[in-house]
Amino acid sequence: MRLLGHSPVTALGEEPERWVVFVHGILGKRANWRGIARRMVEARPDLGGLLVDLRMHGDSLGFAPPHTVDAAARDLLPLMKELNTLAAVIVGHSFGGKVALAYVKHAEHKPKQVWTLDSVPGPLENPSESGAAGVLRFLKGAPTHYAKREDFIEYAVQQGLSQSVATWLAMNLTRCRTEGFKLALDIGAIEALMRDYATQDLWPLLEDAKQAVDYHLVIATQSNTYSQANRERAKRAAESQSHVHTHLINASHWLHVEEPAQLVELLVSSIPRSV
Repeated sequence: MRLLGHSPVTALGEEPERWVVFVHGILGKRANWRGIARRMVEARPDLGGLLVDLRMHGDSLGFAPPHTVDAAARDLLPLMKELNTLAAVIVGHSFGGKVALAYVKHAEHKPKQVWTLDSVPGPLENPSESGAAGVLRFLKGAPTHYAKREDFIEYAVQQGLSQSVATWLAMNLTRCRTEGFKLALDIGAIEALMRDYATQDLWPLLEDAKQAVDYHLVIATQSNTYSQANRERAKRAAESQSHVHTHLINASHWLHVEEPAQLVELLVSSIPRSV
């Protein structure tokens, strides 16, 4: 059984009592979460962070299609079994947020909390206008090889990406055998994952009054991911269901890149000591 690429993060000399699984969004990789996970375990040594590369990202290349949200969620099951680990909390950004929600459907042992970061549980109303779609359009028109990482970052900024997003995206560069760097991405597989992400409707999972999982929807106020209708639906769900919670962070779609300290504080203060 092929396993996803993964890395544990723990406080020095500590054995975590429970694990927080971090799953990235489209075009991300597990290394994106390392700084946030380190801050979290320093503040909460009782927690450990498990960073995961989702299918067709980072060290998890070569997974067979279909490339869907459900397939990405099911990929986590053999990993948890192999590590003999229960995911007490799952944190997912964008595409990873829906993967975290879908994991609840398939896991025998449900997580106690699921955190979705600027990830609408339902279908995207304007998928072509999402932040991830814009980055993918940039990549499809960008050169594949660069002499230095800095050259890629400079080019990305010139094309309209922010410095922080360009630096984050540069983590997908790998060193060539001869010289320079290339983008290690299967654009076709990425597009398939994005298409499925845009159509999946997981609102019923949150709106089920019988749910034993706490859902935390983190909405980036400077992002257009959540339409006004979806923001209102999230608010109604939080008001009517005790297991649904909403949080606002003043950032763009890439909130974990722009406001990592604020996100860490939110996680540290909201994950109970015993979950």
